[in-house]
Amino acid sequence: MGFGRYVALRVANMFVVLIIVTMIVAYLFTGYEQREAEAQLIDMLRQWDMSEEAQKLKKLGEEQYQKVRQQKIAEFKRKLGLDKTVLERIITRVRNVLTLDFGVSKEVQYAGTKKITAMMAKAIPFSMAMFTTATVINIFIGILLGAYIATHVGSIADRTVSILAMVGWSMPTWWLAMILILTLAVRHHIIPLPGGATLLTLLSQATNPLQRFGVFAYYLTGPILTLVIVAFGGWAWYTRNLLIGIFQEDYIMVARAKGVPERRVLYGHALRSAAPPFITMILASLVGSMWGGIISETVWQWPGMGLLYWMALQSGDVPVLMTLSFVGTFLTVAVYLTMDILYGVFDPRVRVGASGS
Repeated sequence: MGFGRYVALRVANMFVVLIIVTMIVAYLFTGYEQREAEAQLIDMLRQWDMSEEAQKLKKLGEEQYQKVRQQKIAEFKRKLGLDKTVLERIITRVRNVLTLDFGVSKEVQYAGTKKITAMMAKAIPFSMAMFTTATVINIFIGILLGAYIATHVGSIADRTVSILAMVGWSMPTWWLAMILILTLAVRHHIIPLPGGATLLTLLSQATNPLQRFGVFAYYLTGPILTLVIVAFGGWAWYTRNLLIGIFQEDYIMVARAKGVPERRVLYGHALRSAAPPFITMILASLVGSMWGGIISETVWQWPGMGLLYWMALQSGDVPVLMTLSFVGTFLTVAVYLTMDILYGVFDPRVRVGASGS
């Protein structure tokens, strides 16, 4: 099997996974929607039974009353979507999502629109700005700091970063966000209080791009600070352990024996060999750039995909939940497909395995 066929199989697998996950999500959300709609139907019928119209019909006779009542039930079912079977609604929903026909939301209104595509178009840039910026900062600090402590194993810096990594990874993001809001926003007014509506209003009132950037960066400070504090130690610790393992490789020892400068050994050989694992982590981290973080964005009221998902969960807006779940699944499988292809390009063992299969 050639490398081209290897890629084609990976792409086919991606679409199979995407379809299966979409069907499962559609089944779960449609079941939830069915229960909610049935409860609404009972309430609507109860209200109609107590209405003046129903009371007049009862006086005209039970037969007339039941006839109109059945008509009302059929009308309410059409309104709630209960005139179709669960299977029909699942198939329709899967077809619409896979053909990118996302429609409009039932309850959620986001940035002045109920069209789901328009809501995502407005939310995605905010999530990308928040998580991409935090990821880039974490990568920069983590790789540089990790490379340093990898060459100074057992030093004070090494032990300090080890502690920071454990504390950061064990610290709930929402808890740290609350602490930063209390200390830096409420008490000292260094960063702004959470407020997506305020941010959107100030951005719309900005008179020039520089002012708009200043407002955006000011409100972005708190979320970025939270994500960096939580994750930079983990990146540094991962880089350290990865490089320590690479330092034991024969070609690194040979380079050192030949008198190659340590800086060149580190940056020219070791970090280059660490590229595939770094690519995996970077791509996996960047999925959050478009998908967003529900907890982080909700606590900071950051108007991204995560907050949009939370709003849809609160209101039980199935079309929005289906669309966002599909987008998240698509991004995840697309990233893993990209990693598979990159490994096939850069790792000779994958190419040999693909050719020999």
